[in-house]
Amino acid sequence: MRDHLEKYILANKRELDVHRPSPQLWDRIYRDLATPVAIETPETEPIQQRRPFFTWKIAAAIAVIAFVSGGLFWKMTMQPLSPKPVTSHVENAQLHQMEAYYQTAIKAKQNQIRLFEQGGVQPDNALFFQLQRLQDLYQDLRKELPESQDPDVVVNAMMQNLTMQMEILNQQLMILEQIKSMTNEKDSRL
Repeated sequence: MRDHLEKYILANKRELDVHRPSPQLWDRIYRDLATPVAIETPETEPIQQRRPFFTWKIAAAIAVIAFVSGGLFWKMTMQPLSPKPVTSHVENAQLHQMEAYYQTAIKAKQNQIRLFEQGGVQPDNALFFQLQRLQDLYQDLRKELPESQDPDVVVNAMMQNLTMQMEILNQQLMILEQIKSMTNEKDSRL
């Protein structure tokens, strides 16, 4: 079939090349495209054909409405309707164990610092100020825990707070040990 078509085109090439549209025909086509066409329907009066730009406006408006509706639907389905229940009995027991461990360790470190104070080595007050601020924040977190929608985040923050308190006390003890050893060296030289 293709060979037959090619043979026909080659045989009639001169006749096919003769017919070219005139420039007036192209002008008329452009003019007709620029003017709206009236479409008549049996029930109504003639209406003008809508231009492509108007169609794009409608499509964009529909896309925006669909996007906003989808976003609102997603937001509504992703947020819990009611707050999570407060931590279970097992989680409360683990929290109390964690608190007991850290509170015991913190008190032991504070007692060690008091021994240094009794020996005449004074601790850094700035570290105690930071420690007090962390303890106050810890109490705030403890109050927030029962009302929290995500108790795991609050418990994690509480644990980080206790860890920072331990680090501050360890730093304080390390500084006091250094001061004591420097003082002992100085005394032994005299």
